Amino acid sequence: MIYKHGRPDNVPEIVSALEDCATHVSAWCAAKRLQLNAEKTEVLWFGTAANLRKISPDVSSIRVGSTVVTPTTVVRNLGVMLDAELSMREHVSRTAQSCFYHLRRPCSVRRQLGRDVTARLVSAFVL
Repeated sequence: MIYKHGRPDNVPEIVSALEDCATHVSAWCAAKRLQLNAEKTEVLWFGTAANLRKISPDVSSIRVGSTVVTPTTVVRNLGVMLDAELSMREHVSRTAQSCFYHLRRPCSVRRQLGRDVTARLVSAFVL
């Protein structure tokens, strides 16, 4: 993860610094016989809604090698979904969706398990 902070009017300088950093990371990877996968690289601008509106879409893209990476609204880092305003809405939504999926899975076998075993199974999932 590479990050740089600044005001919305300093976006061109921030983009230039991030591109230089990505070039250095790519050179380091090449020296270690590794390859930076630019297709999997994601860019996310963090800030308040008002500051994010001030960033022009044509200046916010970052070049990594020969690939131009356009900003996204949500990225995943270490299993956590981060959005531009750090509200965690997407992460909470996906976690709740996954929980409901796993809680509904025993429905297909509850007749074979019986009421008590199914209740214990659901309690184990919740705990």
